Amino acid sequence: MPKQTTEWAVALLRPILQQLNVQHLEKASHIVRASEHHGLVGAGMGKWVITAQQADLQKRDSSCTIVHDKEHGLFLFSLNVDAHLFASNELELRTKRKRAAVHEFVHGFAYMYNSTVFPIKDFCELAEQSMNSAIKMSSDDNEFNAILSALDTDTRGVVIPSDGHFRMTEDGFPGNYSELYASLLLSYQLICEFMEDIKQQKQAKGVNFSELLRLTIDNLVEQKALDREFVKERIQLVLNRLYLDFYN
Repeated sequence: MPKQTTEWAVALLRPILQQLNVQHLEKASHIVRASEHHGLVGAGMGKWVITAQQADLQKRDSSCTIVHDKEHGLFLFSLNVDAHLFASNELELRTKRKRAAVHEFVHGFAYMYNSTVFPIKDFCELAEQSMNSAIKMSSDDNEFNAILSALDTDTRGVVIPSDGHFRMTEDGFPGNYSELYASLLLSYQLICEFMEDIKQQKQAKGVNFSELLRLTIDNLVEQKALDREFVKERIQLVLNRLYLDFYN
């Protein structure tokens, strides 16, 4: 089995997220069966069924639920995004619903991964404890709003949750959930795919590295519904690597 790093998880989960097609959710569920994906089966997560759908959540943008079907030996991870985020296809709403869906997707992965770490009885108890803890946090309006106010100092519009935010009460994932969240929004592979596509389009006229970066940022923001400052910061983190890959 490959080493279970954050990069391993990104490669494993990116196709699943694409299949769920979270930008175009409907009331009817989009369904992914883990048993149809060799990577998930090989990682011990083949008994999971993942669904994503619009829901009427009222005060929340998104939620996830975990259900253990004892009769069939299956687990259900249900990802819900509030219907109001699908009111239009304007960039602001597309960006919000993508962030909300990826956020819940990482929470769901934490449960999926830990179902392979702990015996099933222990996992179910830990999952219940973790879910109850999350419910307690979100149900106390005063406490929750105070926390949000304390976090509301980031001008990017994208707050990257801490690794601990996603972890269960006991959690065995050796990678970093915070980086997993950021990478599922915008991975190095996705940046490279966009840069390569633009480079091919501009091949006849040529394009310098600075212009290539500018066009890549513009296209990622619009086509992948991402906050501009977030895209810039992600690219800055891998700038040297991009330069070597594209202009060395």
